[in-house]
Amino acid sequence: MSRSEPSVPERQRVLPIPDRSRLTREQRIALRTLLAERSDILVELRHAGVEVVAWTDPDIDVAMRLAALRQRRMRTVRR
Repeated sequence: MSRSEPSVPERQRVLPIPDRSRLTREQRIALRTLLAERSDILVELRHAGVEVVAWTDPDIDVAMRLAALRQRRMRTVRR
């Protein structure tokens, strides 16, 4: 990751790191902007109580199942 991109610990990454090797200068600038905005949005989602499952979770399948189960429970409560 370059100096100007937001640093996100490996455990907290939601998606894999994109391959920037073939990007033009303009595309790299656009990518940095997109990644910074995505980072801000994920922080806002977490603060709003939205569960965000990191792509790099060692137990991604378990995390996804637990998140789905919690959503089902919340829908049941709302009805």
